[in-house]
Amino acid sequence: MVHCRGLAALIIGTCLVYMRDDESNSAHICHDKEANCTTDHADGAMTPAISRESVLSLIFNKIGLETFQQAIERLKISSEFCSAQNTPRRGRSNFTVELYDRLFADEVNEMCELISKKIMSLFMQTAEGNSNGSVDPMSNKKIAHLKQIIQAQEAEIKSHKNSKQDMLNQAKKEIEELKSSQFSMEIDIAKKDERILRLQEEINALHLEKEDAKSKHKKVCAEAKEAKVQMVNSLDDLRKLGAEVAALKDENERLQRELETLPIMGTEIRNMKNQCSESDEHLKTSLRDLQSKHEDLRDEHEDLLILLGMQEAEKNKYIEHLRKQAGEAFVRLAKQEADAENQH
Repeated sequence: MVHCRGLAALIIGTCLVYMRDDESNSAHICHDKEANCTTDHADGAMTPAISRESVLSLIFNKIGLETFQQAIERLKISSEFCSAQNTPRRGRSNFTVELYDRLFADEVNEMCELISKKIMSLFMQTAEGNSNGSVDPMSNKKIAHLKQIIQAQEAEIKSHKNSKQDMLNQAKKEIEELKSSQFSMEIDIAKKDERILRLQEEINALHLEKEDAKSKHKKVCAEAKEAKVQMVNSLDDLRKLGAEVAALKDENERLQRELETLPIMGTEIRNMKNQCSESDEHLKTSLRDLQSKHEDLRDEHEDLLILLGMQEAEKNKYIEHLRKQAGEAFVRLAKQEADAENQH
């Protein structure tokens, strides 16, 4: 009911504002205040009066100016209308059905101001007509009441303008605060980006150190493999020399048996024995040299194993150091991000 009465009063007020003074149904009409109609002198037919005076007479005589203004004011203080005034011009919710929107509320406020000004203008014209001796359909009591209502309406309009200006100033202040906070947030984001870049550079440096350590480890492993291959080849040579020494021993024993079985060839046998002895001494010398080389190779093999163990320990230590540095870097990064979030 509040919305129907308020919208009806708003439509009547809009007609009062936008209707021209010369609008009427006939050139020859007579006003009937009780029936609020006109009579055409040509045929006596009754037609509705649609002039501005008839609309104004309808407001004052049939509806009442106070009832007219109360209908509009009750519409403006309704919860639906207030909600529409507080709703942004854009970005309405898709999950609620609203009776009015912000654009309609602004237009209603502007129209109410125009209606008040128009009633005041018509009232001033009526007062001037009374001063010139014209007949006024309203009594002096109604005129005084109209003055009070118009003054109250003007004060209310002025308060609405002041409140609107205050709201505008508050909105400007909030926008400035939002701009300053946005600027500070952009500075914080830039600092965070710089910190992230520094940490990324440190991580990249750690990755480079890690890759360098891996390359060194691969090089050491390749050298160890090469030493192992050389050691295997040396062992094969030692086996071959051992086989040759065994074959020479067998040959020596065979020759000794032949010498024992051939006493006739004593001189030759002795010569051959001497030669065999020399050969044996030579073989023994060669065997001692081979054994010495074998010991040297064994020592070198042990040294290589020790060096390989030291390189492995150093590699593990360096890898552990890199892991520790990476862990500390990630901890510092997490701490800085947590501090930044706590500051926000």
